[in-house]
Amino acid sequence: AINPYYSLNGNCGNPSAGPLLDPTGTGALGAIGESCRFNYATYVQDIPSNEQNAVTVNGTWRINDNTTLYANYDFSQNTLNSYFAPSAQPFGINPTTRNPGIYNTYLQPFLDANNLTIVAPSNPSSSFATVGYRSVGLGSRTDDYETTWNHAAVGVDGKAWGWDYRGRLVFAQTQLTDTHAGGYSDSDCLNSAIAAGKYNPILGTGVDSVKPCILHDQVQDIKSRVTDLTFGVQHDLWNMAGGMSIFSAGLDYAWNSYDVGYGPYGLVNSGYSTQDSFTATAVGGGSGFVPISAHRNNWAIYGEALFPVLKSLEIDASVRYDYYDKIHSGYVFSNTA
Repeated sequence: AINPYYSLNGNCGNPSAGPLLDPTGTGALGAIGESCRFNYATYVQDIPSNEQNAVTVNGTWRINDNTTLYANYDFSQNTLNSYFAPSAQPFGINPTTRNPGIYNTYLQPFLDANNLTIVAPSNPSSSFATVGYRSVGLGSRTDDYETTWNHAAVGVDGKAWGWDYRGRLVFAQTQLTDTHAGGYSDSDCLNSAIAAGKYNPILGTGVDSVKPCILHDQVQDIKSRVTDLTFGVQHDLWNMAGGMSIFSAGLDYAWNSYDVGYGPYGLVNSGYSTQDSFTATAVGGGSGFVPISAHRNNWAIYGEALFPVLKSLEIDASVRYDYYDKIHSGYVFSNTA
């Protein structure tokens, strides 16, 4: 293990990084030489900054003595700004196809000076060595998380032709979005800057040339929706020794959906049928995520009758049928895009 920056300057160049020296290869480093290790725990936030907003509106309209309409709307929003340690992104180098400039500038002179040779792998594009890179110059990885919740309900209570009735329609949606807000970078842009000699990740120079590589795109969008329609009626039947017998019936119908979407960096190599040809990844982020678009409908009918036979004896009879539809997916997955 070699660290050209440490060899040149005698330090790791950052207060959050320190040297790990292992002259025998039997210590914590597990390799002969030196390495600069980053104390990422210093970047941990116990309580990230956040902002919350909420609104509630209720309304009731009494149309007449027998009919009342009501409506309700609730909205809440929570924004969380969270930052993490700069990206840790190892990458391979070799003298021909994988960052040869870094290999020939820093590794080959070390090999020559110490009479060392790396046995070339059978695959010429394989890496000969691995660079332990952390994008300190690009700043901390930052994510803006926003959660919104919408809940709306309208309903009616009334009496008609001797029946009591109640109906309501409820809609609820929760949405979570995650947006890159700093520190993450486009891999193709970063590698191009290194290959062109504009950015030197070993010495940390030329950082301004890779500032345009920093991402400010949406990472993930999750939506969960439920729409529920309920209607019920109740009617008195006849007087019995214990009181009035009652019959009630109703129905429920629910529409459910769950969607998870990702930006282009997260979808790389996910393998769903309409995946595009985007190849770059988010340095410091993830890839290969699979989108979800699922929905199903459920319904139920029910009835109940109460018979107060005596003051000390009641008979209750009820029946209910529920149907849960299978889940339908909006995506088809395969081994090739």
